[in-house]
Amino acid sequence: MESWSAVTAERPVSAGEKRTNHSKLFSEIINLIESLSIDCQLSLNEILHYKLKSYSTAAGVNESEELHTLIENGLLVAVKNPEAQLRRFINVSDLNSRISPLKIPGFKKNMSYENFIRWCLETIPDRIPEIFSDIVVVKIAPEYKNSFRKISNYLRRKFDFEFFTDGEIDDDGKFIYYSEPWGSVETYHGYKFPDDDITELLDKYEANRCGY
Repeated sequence: MESWSAVTAERPVSAGEKRTNHSKLFSEIINLIESLSIDCQLSLNEILHYKLKSYSTAAGVNESEELHTLIENGLLVAVKNPEAQLRRFINVSDLNSRISPLKIPGFKKNMSYENFIRWCLETIPDRIPEIFSDIVVVKIAPEYKNSFRKISNYLRRKFDFEFFTDGEIDDDGKFIYYSEPWGSVETYHGYKFPDDDITELLDKYEANRCGY
C-alpha cells in the first residue's frame, strides 16, 4: 500500500488560503523594504509610482548606489531594453547631446522625438547600451508583481503628499495650497489612513503619519 508521501496529488488551495499567503508575502516584502535605508525606500517609491506605474512595464533609471541596493536585494531586476534606455530622456535635446558628437552617418539633429527614438533603434541598436550605459532598465521582480500596487501604496502613504486649494488667495494674489498625507481622509480628529493591512504595517514600523 502506498504511503501518503508517495502520492503526488495536490490538495486544492482555497481562496482564503491564497489571501493569507498573499498577505504573508506582502508583510515579508515590507519587512525587507524597511530594512533598507530611507534613501533606498524613497528611490523605490519614485521608481514604482513615477516610472514603472505598473508591474508589467520596464523603465530606464539613472544608475545609483540606491538602485544597485534595490537590485541586489531582489526587489527590482535589471533587464535589456534599449528603447526604455532612450525614453529615460523626455526631450530631443537630451538625446542630441549624446548622439550628435558621435558623427554617425544619417543622423539629423532636427528629428522629432519619436523619429529620433525610431532612428536610434533601427540604426544603432547595438550601440545604445554603451552610449547610455549610465541608464539601467528595471522591472519589479516577478515574484512581487502581485503585490506591486500594495507596495507602491505603502510607500506613498509613508512618504507622499497630496496638495489642494480651497480657492483662498494670499497677499501676492496666488492660491494658497495645503497638503495632506497621500491616501488619507480628513476626520474630526485629523487625517486618517484606511483600516487595512497597509496601515497595520505602517503602524508596526512606526511609519504612520496619521497615527493619533
